[in-house]
Amino acid sequence: MRNPKDADAASKMPALMIVLGLTIAVVRVGAQTTSLPSVEQALNTIVQSPDVGAFQMQQFLMSGIPALPEPSANGWPAKTVQLRHRILDEVAFHGWPREWVE
Repeated sequence: MRNPKDADAASKMPALMIVLGLTIAVVRVGAQTTSLPSVEQALNTIVQSPDVGAFQMQQFLMSGIPALPEPSANGWPAKTVQLRHRILDEVAFHGWPREWVE
């Protein structure tokens, strides 16, 4: 009669072999990664100045910012009412039953 422990150990063997194989592969790949002088030289070469990169980044970020609305004395009272209702309805009382809010 077979021992249940032997059957359990045999069923775990393929998983153990996979883990062991992956561990060896990772160790071997890690040991083989060396820095070649040509790669270091290519990575140390300055392609563009930091000022150009900063300017381009600033231009990209500024293009995503919408223009501010023109202020007018007549439009602000209506805008405040609109903002008040929006903040109360969409933020403060979001998810509350309408009967409780009114």
